[in-house]
Amino acid sequence: MGLLDTDLQGHNHRAYDRQKLHLPKDFCELPLMGFPPNFLLYPTKQQFISHIESEISPEFNRLVKSASYDPVCGFWRVKTEDLSNGFLGNFVGYIGKWLVVATGENAEALIPEMDGLSTFLGPVLHKSVHKTGEEFKEQKVLVVGCGNSGMEVCLDLCSHGAHFTQRDVWDIHLWRAMSLLKLFPFRVVDKFLLVMAYLILGRTDKYGLARPTIGPIELKNGSGKTPVVDVGAL
Repeated sequence: MGLLDTDLQGHNHRAYDRQKLHLPKDFCELPLMGFPPNFLLYPTKQQFISHIESEISPEFNRLVKSASYDPVCGFWRVKTEDLSNGFLGNFVGYIGKWLVVATGENAEALIPEMDGLSTFLGPVLHKSVHKTGEEFKEQKVLVVGCGNSGMEVCLDLCSHGAHFTQRDVWDIHLWRAMSLLKLFPFRVVDKFLLVMAYLILGRTDKYGLARPTIGPIELKNGSGKTPVVDVGAL
């Protein structure tokens, strides 16, 4: 069961058409609800939605007030407030063996302040409202930011014939070697990832994708920036 504090039954919150998971599927499985073996290594948006909807019954307009583990029964107890009728004070309780907390780290849309933005006559869109690069065919587009979504939006624009420029490019790495952290210090794993990225991807700077000198784990720990995963484009 999924508990959401808003009503997201419409499709407008389901992101852009070509979106895929940015981590291999075995890192994103729900407890006892693995992805089907025929799914891609990086499942598409349609695959992910169909899988989640087949396994989970979402409850909308449920504001979670508290969640605590009960060691006596071995279950989590979640207290929610029902917001569907517009009245406060209607509380509903749930219990479950597992608790997955989705805090929405990247849920808030942020459009940075830039010189000339107020006088720019073209559209200014946040990634959360982007649907397809088809509407920008043969147009010049500036993409600000280079997380996994920013890179995928650039790929989407390119595949639809748009002419884009990207700012704040960071890195491309392989992420499956995260399991090595159980055996080696993170600096050793970082060096391994950098070497493997170079051997497999070559010099990405010729595409305008300059890598930093530090590895992806140090990048995440030091700056909070998420390394970019190549899902096969290069």
